[in-house]
Amino acid sequence: MTPVRAAKAELRKVIRNALSSMSPEQKQSETESLVMKFLSSPEYQNSRIISVYVSTPEEVNTWDIVQDIFKSGSRKCFVPRFDGTGMHMLRVHSFEDYNTLPLNKWNISQPESCDGREEGVSAGLDLILVPGLAFTKDGVRLGRGKGYYDSYIARCLEAGLKPHLLSLSFSCQLCENIPVTDRDRNVDRVILP
Repeated sequence: MTPVRAAKAELRKVIRNALSSMSPEQKQSETESLVMKFLSSPEYQNSRIISVYVSTPEEVNTWDIVQDIFKSGSRKCFVPRFDGTGMHMLRVHSFEDYNTLPLNKWNISQPESCDGREEGVSAGLDLILVPGLAFTKDGVRLGRGKGYYDSYIARCLEAGLKPHLLSLSFSCQLCENIPVTDRDRNVDRVILP
């Protein structure tokens, strides 16, 4: 294991411990603040084709964001689908569609297949809400180690898209420095509570 990979693995352990130490009240309070800031951000307000991660219990809950996208009536919502070849951002057509997505092997809801669903790159994503375990104030991000989002962002750029890349960070996820490789992609802005 390279020194950078070892440092990333150690930081993931530290952040996971910090996340598991958050009280439900603190997590709820910070989530409400983060969601409000995201929904009022100019990036969101000016976007129509939006990719949102399906949150896990240790992440900022994206439920209210997805609801707002569908409530607007003028936005399209895309969520990730992971498979053996990487990640695709696929359109979900309604809140009901979103709520009935099956679980994958990581216990995350996702579309069952790509069949019949519009893909985010061809749709022209305006905004990607990018998850992560740790962030710096200037947008350096530590993911879960599979590189799915880094690869997908690279695909967007190769297709000539430059979507806004935003992340939501609990206060305990903020770091001074994060080890990176040249494959890692920064986000444009990290929203903090």
